[in-house]
Amino acid sequence: MKVKILAFLSLVALLLFSCKSTPTAEDVVDETTGVESAVEDESVTEEVDNGKTEAEKNNAKNLALLQQIETARQKAVDAGAQELFADVFTETDALYNAYKGKCEAGSGDDLSSEGKDVLARYQALEKAANAYTTKQKIDELNLSQYDPKNYQKGEQSTKELLELYGNKADINSISAKVDEACDAYAKVFLTGMKKLAAVKRSDAIAAKKRADSVFAGVGEKDAYKAASGKITKADSQLVTNDPEGAYKGYTAAETDFNKLYDSVQKKREAAQKAMEEARAKVEQAAAFASRADKEAPLGDEPVEGIEAEDAVLLEVETYDNPESAVIDVDATADGGAAAAMEAQAVSEGVQ
Repeated sequence: MKVKILAFLSLVALLLFSCKSTPTAEDVVDETTGVESAVEDESVTEEVDNGKTEAEKNNAKNLALLQQIETARQKAVDAGAQELFADVFTETDALYNAYKGKCEAGSGDDLSSEGKDVLARYQALEKAANAYTTKQKIDELNLSQYDPKNYQKGEQSTKELLELYGNKADINSISAKVDEACDAYAKVFLTGMKKLAAVKRSDAIAAKKRADSVFAGVGEKDAYKAASGKITKADSQLVTNDPEGAYKGYTAAETDFNKLYDSVQKKREAAQKAMEEARAKVEQAAAFASRADKEAPLGDEPVEGIEAEDAVLLEVETYDNPESAVIDVDATADGGAAAAMEAQAVSEGVQ
């Protein structure tokens, strides 16, 4: 039964903190009370039967919350918060260690309010680190030009966030401001990255056309199909708001098509050279035969080992329906939508 209660409490705690804005202090108290009441209403009889005291129930809840805090802390570390916001992270760690000590001591007190505060602080740190990372990408790629209004909003929110931390503001205010910054920077990145990805598509399409010009779909069918598939996948990512993934996909496709063009072109050049050498030998042999015929004519009778005068020794280079091997990446619904976005971005002069 203890396991069931712990599982239920863990689920409730996750639901409480999955919202973008952290509940107010009053909300936390009300929700906590509601959760405790629900647990007691459903299982009070069994708890009594099991002989579990109120203190033991509190200890179980405290430890369950501690696990959530430790998970949130690791996520904040993975996001880079420990390096980016060293002082704030250290202060939060102090609160975490104090809470952890009380939990491990098993005092029997209800520490939910204290624990939820620590949990919310680590969650805010993770979001703040993610917002900082997004801002870095925006600045490196000069994406602010595509959504200056939201960029300025993100900058202002970040400034106010640092002030809140400096003034030791409550976690509810901090969390709300972190969400503002995250939302603003996310919008800038999405808008700008879509523009860059759309232009990168034009580079991939240009490389594909070069490969089509040497019939790469015939000469290296599998590699050509794989490269086309990368554009198709990137098109889907572009129209479903994953422009970063689309940009990488178009870049990879461009590289593959350029390699295909070089590879097929080299093979064609080698084949052409071989044909020219063969033709030169045929012409040389014909000249020799002409001289020999003048000096010692053989007459009109066929001679073994010597081809007829009208014999075709070299076939003209041809392909079996080469146009049918070309894959039209714009033919799909996503491809058509991506092509429209590409045309707009190019017309706007996006670099």
